[in-house]
Amino acid sequence: MEAVTEAALVLSRAAGIEVTDAAKGITTVMNQMGVSASEAGGIINSLAAGSKNGAGDVAYLQTAIEKCGTSASTAGLSYQ
Repeated sequence: MEAVTEAALVLSRAAGIEVTDAAKGITTVMNQMGVSASEAGGIINSLAAGSKNGAGDVAYLQTAIEKCGTSASTAGLSYQ
């Protein structure tokens, strides 16, 4: 839990979003992709890179993962 909290603080500062939104983004990825809290650092790196280099922000990426994360995980894809 501590890793997720720390990662949420970092992501909120980097993305300019509320800590609760950052935490929701991280836990959404964890739940949909079936990964543990120990991967929180990798998750925020992926969310930040996706929002920086892609067309969507962290909230958009979170919504996309909510809709297709389980299917992606079942197909053997990772959050990265």
